[in-house]
Amino acid sequence: MGKKTLDMIKEIKNKIIFVVILFFIFIGKLSSQVISGLVTDNFYNEPFAGASVIVKGTNIGIVTDINGRYSIKVDSTHKTLCFSYVGFSTEEVEINGKTTINVILKEDPIVLEDIVFVEYKKRKAVPYGIKTTIDKKTGKIITSERTILGNSLRDSIELDSHKIKLIEDRLKFINDSINKDCNSTIQNYLREFLRNEIQYPKEAIEKDVEGKISIMFIIDDEGNLKDVKILRDLYYILNEEVLNALKATPKSILIKFARSQGQTTYIIHFIFRLEDIKLI
Repeated sequence: MGKKTLDMIKEIKNKIIFVVILFFIFIGKLSSQVISGLVTDNFYNEPFAGASVIVKGTNIGIVTDINGRYSIKVDSTHKTLCFSYVGFSTEEVEINGKTTINVILKEDPIVLEDIVFVEYKKRKAVPYGIKTTIDKKTGKIITSERTILGNSLRDSIELDSHKIKLIEDRLKFINDSINKDCNSTIQNYLREFLRNEIQYPKEAIEKDVEGKISIMFIIDDEGNLKDVKILRDLYYILNEEVLNALKATPKSILIKFARSQGQTTYIIHFIFRLEDIKLI
């Protein structure tokens, strides 16, 4: 085989290699893509900084920037993006060839047990009390109804409309206190503090204001109370009473939550009720 023939074969090989390289580069470009978008929260609809964006089933991931934006490279084998943040539900979105995916993260809070406050209004009539039935197995209240009080007990009753708490609530607290579960015990610290700190304002009682206030808040990793929001308000004085009490929660209690759960979003429902005590 002559030198000229060998040179031609070598040139053909080089061309084939070059074409193959171009082919794989082309295929690579076709099979990979960059996806970008914006992550916001469902409450304020504001940019969500620090949210995780991960390709499902891989260790490929990034976090959103200070403006809630992200950009991530995927290939044709990647089917789903997962968006997550502590205290929020994880959102999974199918890629399906999309180049822009915007996501709204929804808060997934821990709902703590309701805190109930009841005040009694004096009226002349037959007095009654609260009869409570408790499930012996669970320790939870099954029913609660008014019953007529006997004369000797009735005569000894002295009411203070700013101090009396609902009997059911006290029984719940006693039951909670003997619960050995760590998280329940920590919750009881907060419940006891708020129960003692919050008073049913006289103006609200006089105006017969009763109902529910729902508060959402975050306790971060360092035990700081953040992003306190009223989800359901009632009467401005009651709102202020609840907010001021929550913001006055001792750091020692908040740190217990942080050590137990890390940064987490919580919701507490505060229930205010008025009961008529009828005295002769």
